[in-house]
Amino acid sequence: MMSNVAKLAQWEWFKLQRRWMPWILLGILLLFSQLVVWGRFFSYNNLQDHLQDSGIVVPLFGTGDPGPQGRLQVISIASCNVLETDPSAILPVGTPSKVVADLLTRCQQLQAQLQRQYEGFTLPGSLPSAFEIARAIGLILFAILTASAIGSDYGLGTLRPILTRGVGRLPYLAGKFHMLIGAAAGALIVVGIATAVSSLIATGITETPAGGAAAATTWADAGIAIGKTWISLIPYIALTATVTIWMRSAAAGMGIGLGYYFAEGLLTALLSTLFDWFRTIDDYLLIRNIDAFADGSLSFGSGSINSAIGVGQAAIILALYTVALAGIAIRLFRQRDVTGASGG
Repeated sequence: MMSNVAKLAQWEWFKLQRRWMPWILLGILLLFSQLVVWGRFFSYNNLQDHLQDSGIVVPLFGTGDPGPQGRLQVISIASCNVLETDPSAILPVGTPSKVVADLLTRCQQLQAQLQRQYEGFTLPGSLPSAFEIARAIGLILFAILTASAIGSDYGLGTLRPILTRGVGRLPYLAGKFHMLIGAAAGALIVVGIATAVSSLIATGITETPAGGAAAATTWADAGIAIGKTWISLIPYIALTATVTIWMRSAAAGMGIGLGYYFAEGLLTALLSTLFDWFRTIDDYLLIRNIDAFADGSLSFGSGSINSAIGVGQAAIILALYTVALAGIAIRLFRQRDVTGASGG
């Protein structure tokens, strides 16, 4: 049974990789994940150049002599270094110690901001952010891929010939699921490799901030991030597959799969505002728990209603969703007659 499913999954991948759609979707996924690296790279360099060239102007209140700049002080990387050792070299005579302390605090904040931005495009800090983007975009892209992979056999009328050749319904559907889940894992590995290469390039062409990176992210965090991202895609693949089998249409599967992604956030925000009791129901919705499990809030409309859903609770709910949706899909597929080409 397992070897038969593995062969069917291999065959499904052989068919899928000969089409343009999966490679276009992978390109879109890579494009968005690369925005994390290069967006933070340019943000870091812009801030660093601004601090070195013109600095940030902050108000100085309560000083004795305002000096030639009035009651303003330009804070740059260089002036921060001087401020820590000899404040009198850049501040007016009689500057209160509280003002000096406030300026030092501001310098520390600027340095911490630089370190965080630097960590955001260098390894391993860039990987969790890239996978978070990959999850948010991947839910959309894998809804399209799942509906197409399953619905195309209905639309083209190839499902009946496949089943009449002796391929069991359960092995056929299991092969589809295994192929899609494996494709999700492969896509995330490609995203991770591309992010690592881009991070190494970006690290090599920029200066390290004083004190180095923030070092808040470890390689273990990156490994956990890719695992969570992959697992969080599985229940949504199951949802789209179930809808596609129910409607016997790739177009309907895509439409409902994508529609639910956006509708849950919008309707949840609206109904939670109108009805307090809906907030309890909200904690058991699919996208909501995907966000909670992956420790993110990039799904459309979900960020404004974040609540404390534990990772363990979210994992249990997602597992129940996956089992229930897969069971419904299997039941529908085994009990319904297979008709000719539907065209959709």
